[in-house]
Amino acid sequence: MLALAPVQRHSLLVRVTHWLTTICVGALVVSGIAILLAHPRLYWGEVGAIGMPALIDLPLPLVLTGQTGWGRSLHFLSAWAIVITGVVYLAGVGRAHFRWPLYNRLQRQA
Repeated sequence: MLALAPVQRHSLLVRVTHWLTTICVGALVVSGIAILLAHPRLYWGEVGAIGMPALIDLPLPLVLTGQTGWGRSLHFLSAWAIVITGVVYLAGVGRAHFRWPLYNRLQRQA
């Protein structure tokens, strides 16, 4: 009979921080699309200042005027949630997590 090796699982903190990061990235994508649909113009540098045209004006078939408030708020909140989750991850288990012998040097540095 073949003996199976025990499965080594990540700690609860690692799993929670990874899932929170996944949810926040999804929220960033959704809110970014909402921002783009509300204002489909892209600016760079001095272009787009008052009285200046946009650098790129995207020809989107659906523009939701006046809907930037929730998208911008969610985008900002999600970005800060990712930063705080990363700090908690690194402070809590970051250093010990990368000492596992299962990871080679390149994996630990990534």
